[in-house]
Amino acid sequence: FFFNWCERDYEHSEYIAEFWNTITNVGFIIVGVYGLFLVNKLKLPRRFTALSYCLIGLGLTSGFFHASLLWTGQKLDESFENVLLVILYHSDSMDQRIASLHSIIVTLGIFLITAFLFCEIHLIVIAILTLTKVRREAALAQLQVGEKLRLGLSRSIKIAGVSIVIGAICWLFDRLFCGVIRASPFNPQLHSWWHIFCAISLHQALVLAIAMYQFREKLEGKKTDDFDSILPLVVVNRFGLGDVKY
Repeated sequence: FFFNWCERDYEHSEYIAEFWNTITNVGFIIVGVYGLFLVNKLKLPRRFTALSYCLIGLGLTSGFFHASLLWTGQKLDESFENVLLVILYHSDSMDQRIASLHSIIVTLGIFLITAFLFCEIHLIVIAILTLTKVRREAALAQLQVGEKLRLGLSRSIKIAGVSIVIGAICWLFDRLFCGVIRASPFNPQLHSWWHIFCAISLHQALVLAIAMYQFREKLEGKKTDDFDSILPLVVVNRFGLGDVKY
């Protein structure tokens, strides 16, 4: 299955097929680079390095796909978005061989299985499982941490959940009502907003996954000097995205 989104092809540039859908992928790259910063600062295990590079890879391959509309670009885009959620889902495991095997299987499935929407079905299922798992772990942690971190965890969960729901609605409307959108005088570029809200949600999911790792390390008596300052939360206020809070 090949997707072509509601943004008109080559409308803004003769070199970029979907201009807005291409440039909004920079959000994933920013989140990935920030993830590498946290990995270096907090001396995190390699799975978080892999997760950060997958975010950067998603931004690059999704941008390549929307700029070129090539089948290869679409499959690379789908592979990175699925694999990063696989890594995120298995980030609480000390043995990452299952995550590696899961990643290989899903990547092969995306490239080889064309009889049905393998990518979309796996993506939806793993996204629901990941959000549920992270939310459950964060809820348990909230019972054992101080007020500052508890409020941070709660806010981060809410931002992640609301962002992915809004993004999913944008994605769905862009697919279902493209004819109406193209016939109207203004195209809201809903798929571009899907990229933006996904990047926000993935940023929060990354932070929550790191927080849960640090929390487990603390319970085991290991060194976690930065435990109380690992929630760089994006504040949503009346002006949009506010300052980063620690």
